[in-house]
Amino acid sequence: MYLLDTNMVIFLFKGRYQINQKIKQVGLENCFISEITLAELKLLLPMALHW
Repeated sequence: MYLLDTNMVIFLFKGRYQINQKIKQVGLENCFISEITLAELKLLLPMALHW
């Protein structure tokens, strides 16, 4: 089981650090995000995609 933090999810959306390949290796069904990460993404993702 893998708990992805906010940065990892942002990197996934931005296509950085081959996060998508790593998730494929471990299986999407084994990857989770916390409620805190979900809240942070709701606030930060629109801004983070422009960094």
